Amino acid sequence: MTIYYRSITIFLAVVFLTVIIGFTPSYFKPFFENESIFHFHALPAVLWIMVLIVQPLLFNIGKIKVHRMVGLISLIIAFWVFIGSLLIIDHMLMVTFNEDGTNAEYQFAFSSIVLSSGFLVFVALAYYHRKNIHLHSRYMISTVFFALVPGLIRVIGFDGVSLSQNASLTYSISIILIFILILIDYKKGKVYLPYLILMALFSFIAILFTSIHEWDWWRNLVDAYRFW
Repeated sequence: MTIYYRSITIFLAVVFLTVIIGFTPSYFKPFFENESIFHFHALPAVLWIMVLIVQPLLFNIGKIKVHRMVGLISLIIAFWVFIGSLLIIDHMLMVTFNEDGTNAEYQFAFSSIVLSSGFLVFVALAYYHRKNIHLHSRYMISTVFFALVPGLIRVIGFDGVSLSQNASLTYSISIILIFILILIDYKKGKVYLPYLILMALFSFIAILFTSIHEWDWWRNLVDAYRFW
């Protein structure tokens, strides 16, 4: 295995650990007390990160047929992740935020919808470029950032600090990590499109997250869904 892919595997493993730590208090610790909808959302997300960790290993030890088989199975997992995300968004808007009565639902809805949609687009692009190992691998690696955000925001969350501030820090860290991946490619001689698109997307979310809840048209749209 090359140093690059060994480093990527370690990075993906660290992301996996971050997600586990982030969701331990709210999901893994009270595992059997959670509603089934949370299991439906969490299981494919965990499986997806495990696929991302395993696939480079399979490719680099020459298990190409197994790699392709896992890749086909991962398409089902990816679609499951997307559907589970939509169900969680619905549950949070209709139940959790109705109980809290805060403005956080508008920020949550925005970031969650963009992240869920972005995840599906990156998976589709990874599959479309499956014959180009450089693009395929980078689109696949990019998908882990969509799982990193909700885990990391829980790990670094500070009491007494607003959701906007915690989210800004989370997206800043994510953008720095993406920039490091771009820098690694640059030093190797070529910068690839997937990470550039990912950085632009995360920058877009980070910029709008702090003010989206003040936009009347967005509040009306979210409220129309919640109270229709």
